[in-house]
Amino acid sequence: MSWDYYHQLSQNTFQINNGYIDANQQVTFSDIGLLAGVAATDWTWGVNIIDLDNDGFKDLFMCNGIFRDVTNQDYLDYLSSDENIHRLISGEKINLPELIQKIPSTPLSNYIFKNGGDLKFKNMAREWGLDIPGFSNSLAYGDLDGDGDNDLVINNVNQQVFVYRNETDTQTKNHYLKIQLNGSGLNSFAIGARIKVHCAERQLFVQEQSPMKAFQSSNDYTLTFGLGQNTHVDSVIVIWPDGKKSKLEDIPVDTMITLLQSKSILITTKKTEESLPLFQDVTDKFPLMHRHKENDFIDFQREPLIPHKLSTDGPKMTVGDVNGDGLEDIFIGGAKGYPGRLYIQQAGGQFMSTHEPLFEQNKISEDMGAVFFDADSDGDQDLYVVSGGNEFSRRAPALQDRLYINDGLGVLSLAGESLPAFYESGSCVQPGDFDGDGDLDLFVGTRSIPWRYGQTPVNYLLQNDGQGHFSIVTEQFAPSLTNLGMVTDAAWVDYDNDNDLDLVVVGEWMPVTILKNNESNLINVTEVSGLGQTHGWWNCILTEDINGDGFIDIVAGNLGHNTKLKASSREPVTMYISDFDGNGTLEQVLCNFQLNKNYPVLLRSDLITAMPKFKEKFPTHADYAGKEITEVFTSEQLQNATTKKVNTFSSTIFYGAAGGTFREEPLPLEAQLSPVYAIIAEDFDKDGSKDLLMAGNLYGVTPQLGRYDASYGTLLYGDALGRLIFAPMAESGLRVSGQVRDISVVKYQNKQDVIVFAKNDSHIQVYKTKN
Repeated sequence: MSWDYYHQLSQNTFQINNGYIDANQQVTFSDIGLLAGVAATDWTWGVNIIDLDNDGFKDLFMCNGIFRDVTNQDYLDYLSSDENIHRLISGEKINLPELIQKIPSTPLSNYIFKNGGDLKFKNMAREWGLDIPGFSNSLAYGDLDGDGDNDLVINNVNQQVFVYRNETDTQTKNHYLKIQLNGSGLNSFAIGARIKVHCAERQLFVQEQSPMKAFQSSNDYTLTFGLGQNTHVDSVIVIWPDGKKSKLEDIPVDTMITLLQSKSILITTKKTEESLPLFQDVTDKFPLMHRHKENDFIDFQREPLIPHKLSTDGPKMTVGDVNGDGLEDIFIGGAKGYPGRLYIQQAGGQFMSTHEPLFEQNKISEDMGAVFFDADSDGDQDLYVVSGGNEFSRRAPALQDRLYINDGLGVLSLAGESLPAFYESGSCVQPGDFDGDGDLDLFVGTRSIPWRYGQTPVNYLLQNDGQGHFSIVTEQFAPSLTNLGMVTDAAWVDYDNDNDLDLVVVGEWMPVTILKNNESNLINVTEVSGLGQTHGWWNCILTEDINGDGFIDIVAGNLGHNTKLKASSREPVTMYISDFDGNGTLEQVLCNFQLNKNYPVLLRSDLITAMPKFKEKFPTHADYAGKEITEVFTSEQLQNATTKKVNTFSSTIFYGAAGGTFREEPLPLEAQLSPVYAIIAEDFDKDGSKDLLMAGNLYGVTPQLGRYDASYGTLLYGDALGRLIFAPMAESGLRVSGQVRDISVVKYQNKQDVIVFAKNDSHIQVYKTKN
């Protein structure tokens, strides 16, 4: 970025318009190409958005092909071979025609993606007869035969033109309306006019008169609107380029109408008062300007085959009244080399950073989790900070967690002897009285083993002696915690209503896990709870009775659907972990199913870089292309490897039910645009039902998979029927950019709740509600 290059995009982008909050702000877009299923089409020249089957939803047609594939990897390897480089350096004459002839020339099919009406598209080129291979580079469309549907004219390189007659009129019962515009003056075709067609039940179809779309092509100036099963048009409104309007009403379908700009009128509309969105950004007015600074570290240089960074999971924050003055204070963790910060809320409304020398002592550690709780049962708030990150070697002293004891006056000091020594790359800490003795014990989750991504780390159950001294009791009370998985978050909650605290744990490559409290023994009951097939890349959880039925529900943030990786119980995403080449280091081989076959995700270049011995087995990219995982590695190698799997990437709500079981329901599609790292639940709109607020994004991803950056924060309204309904940006007011890692509600001056978003390598962002 600092050298004027943009983020690497190895696929098509499909930018969905999120709208705007008010007229003073710019419109935002989110790339959902992977979620929509339109990201991969080879060498694409022109994209046309056109309703080809007249069902009322606009489809995507993409011209495909290039006569000489100059990006062919084997050709590039040949071009940059030692022999050719030597010829260039020595000044030897290069036979350019010979080099050009060596460039592969492979005809490709075009793509037509049918719009399912739910932001999902399906390639129908074969079913619709558009899969003839060629070198297509431009498309023009129009109703050539006057039957009410758009026909296609496709230009090809070194081939004859393709002309396709659309048979929608004979094979479907969909209706249409054709509109011809007669503009004024030199703009006789009314270029720039906007047409709105209104049908029953407020159904709206919109087009703009903009015929120049594909490469060096122009389309029919008569616009065809697919109306689906609508049998009547209520009205047609044309907004002409000069701002005047024309309106026709009560129009029959399957006809053509003509509108004249000369007969339009200037309509002045009363400016209606815009309703305020639910949330208002008060970052610039809020008296706390904290910026998280991420240290420079590239995880892939140490473990080149991991799918994403683990070193950017912070900052996390915690809220509590440290000095007992009745005002809530905030601790925000720091990255390696940067201390955490404790901000004490002042009576005058300011926030004062305190204890800076204390936190400077431990700035070598990376703060991955934090919580205020009463460790020593003296009635004040102590602070536990989890050390983690991916920058350290295994058992590094900087991975030791820290406990800061409050003296009762708001002064914290490091309690060096209160915690047992354990050096893990931690992720979270959750206090809870699991043994029912009146003091708070701790679950401490571990994210990973440094340098050994995918292997299962050790998690800890710490028992409190009542005086703030903790001991490890994992083997005694919860032996299954030891090898639970790569934990990211956890919560103590009485999920089965038996008056003791159970433990819910989530993580990467693991299911949503339930540990039932049975007389202080934590027993893994994930399978009998109905959660055994919920392996995901879970980032966070929230436990709350969302639908008000008296049972605890679990809301879990996952990777989402806007990714190249697709997972299901029948075709899980898998990862094999082993020292495949015998060099003493682990390799992680990620696999993804396509067309019922399991393929490695890594490219040949990545495979050879990590395991050079495979260059002999796959001397060219063509030799490696299309190989299933069983053709790359032997069955013995795969059987001896540690295997991880993911059944779902959906961010999900698990509704609790009688008997301690759960019913799984993915969150609405708008919540699946990006990874979710933080979730809170409040009745934000004061209608008596819990709403969900969530945010995330992840930039530290391999270029092959592409960074996840489509979220600006998501609000899901809860209603009286227990449903979760997405609120658009104009309604929610949310525009939270960046990598959100935590969300907290802070009571400001005991009057107003503000919502603080903590973002990786960025400033906090603060919102308040209009209520």
